[in-house]
Amino acid sequence: MRKVSVIPTVIIGVLGVAFGILFALLAGIIFDVILIICGIFTLLAGVPQFIEAVTEVSQKKKIAVLDFVMSVMTVAVGVMLIFYRNEIVMLLVGAYLIVFPLIRTLVSSNKLKQLVTELPSMILGVVLMIVAPRAFIDVIGKIAGGVIIVLSIIYVVIGILAYLRAKKLLETSAARVYVDTDGNGAVDTIYLDTTNDGVYDIEMKINEDKKAE
Repeated sequence: MRKVSVIPTVIIGVLGVAFGILFALLAGIIFDVILIICGIFTLLAGVPQFIEAVTEVSQKKKIAVLDFVMSVMTVAVGVMLIFYRNEIVMLLVGAYLIVFPLIRTLVSSNKLKQLVTELPSMILGVVLMIVAPRAFIDVIGKIAGGVIIVLSIIYVVIGILAYLRAKKLLETSAARVYVDTDGNGAVDTIYLDTTNDGVYDIEMKINEDKKAE
């Protein structure tokens, strides 16, 4: 029979508490790292768009100017997210991520499909405009860190209680029957009569082979 262990639950809980503390203390740094990563991906996406837009301008296509402006703005946003992350920049980037996707949606031939494509950028823009003040980020970090810590502690407590209950059931002197329910020659279920009334009221699944007693 496989032994019940509470160690994995405790380890996960401790890691959760540690992460919650780090998140509460370092929310600003974590947010900056996320913004830098977003800036890198934005820059990688913007450079090819800029090159393509320059080609369109040289070919005098109808939407070349719009594409060129948006590609320049995309590159600029990527640079700002990597190197300049003050409140004004955050507001400008947020506005860009809302306004230009709307423009692309309006000029698109398939507006619904384009809107679905642009929706993540627009949501990110709204989030950036909301969390632009650094103090707000710190408050959110402390709240989120506290929630993570509380949930981790609850997880550990529930795991320990479940472990103690399972251990008590396995060590009880109550009548028990070991059953091979799938007929493969290996015991996979234990039925326990914890009230000693002749009725088996607890069913426990096991994973390792055990001969019937």
